[in-house]
Amino acid sequence: MLDTNSKSLINKETIWIVGDGRSGSTWLLEMINHDNQYRRMFEPFHPIKVEKMKGIEFFKYIRPEHQDETFYQLASEVFTGQFHHPRVTGGDNRVDKKLLIKDIFAHLFIKWVGTHFPQVKKILLMRHPFAIALSKQKLMKWDWMTEPKQFLNQPALYQDYLQPYKKLIIKTNGYFEKQVLIWSIIHYVSLKQLTERDILIVFYEHLCSTPEPELKRIFSYLGKSKEEQMINPKLRDKIEAPSIASREHSAINQGKDLCDVWRKKLSASQIKIGIEILESFGLEGIYNISLMPDRVAAERFLVK
Repeated sequence: MLDTNSKSLINKETIWIVGDGRSGSTWLLEMINHDNQYRRMFEPFHPIKVEKMKGIEFFKYIRPEHQDETFYQLASEVFTGQFHHPRVTGGDNRVDKKLLIKDIFAHLFIKWVGTHFPQVKKILLMRHPFAIALSKQKLMKWDWMTEPKQFLNQPALYQDYLQPYKKLIIKTNGYFEKQVLIWSIIHYVSLKQLTERDILIVFYEHLCSTPEPELKRIFSYLGKSKEEQMINPKLRDKIEAPSIASREHSAINQGKDLCDVWRKKLSASQIKIGIEILESFGLEGIYNISLMPDRVAAERFLVK
């Protein structure tokens, strides 16, 4: 059970960013926290780096109404700020400060969190799957999910969403193609579960191309005042600086177009197969051969 302070702590402002690895989630976290208003929590649900989460699947799926007492206890510690871990909190263990949390393996229990922790303000950050797949390929030694067949080991996920895609999951080969498929599954399931009231969808490409209006939209969703929505010098620095998670090969560190790199790196065959995977899930309206995503198509995907 939670300690006696939890009931009051659970009502403080808590923001949760969920984005696939290499989607820009650390950059967005740094922009939102440019004025250091929040206590940061870095990937508390990481199944490899965080000891308490070991044994949990990559992209654990939980039905929204499911009562999982063990996981509920862990999530309660996270969303009340009582969760402590050197990598997650960086030594900042204050429990009275507003929370800003980001995760990269949490897509399949976003709706569950919304059901059990409705006070949490949730942001789903999306980036073109081809760009993400290429970035992960350059960092293959990192802790990514690399085999889509692992999804088939979650019976509830298979029963609820993946049964029609079993053959596709089994036959897909190649690192790039498998990463596109993983991206498709986690976004297909999360979007099919969520409503416009549950979450704010943010696109990495919009943050890159039109950061000011996009950040104002985010700050408005978070309930910031008009003054707090203004682009001040501290925020400008965060917009223009690479995040702490960027690497030497990242487009932002090489002065390249942040949205265009994948086009020059992929073969025509890879692009064709990638588009076919997206089409299998009906996601090609959101991302395709165009550089820019379609927000309307993503919102249309949400449950009404």
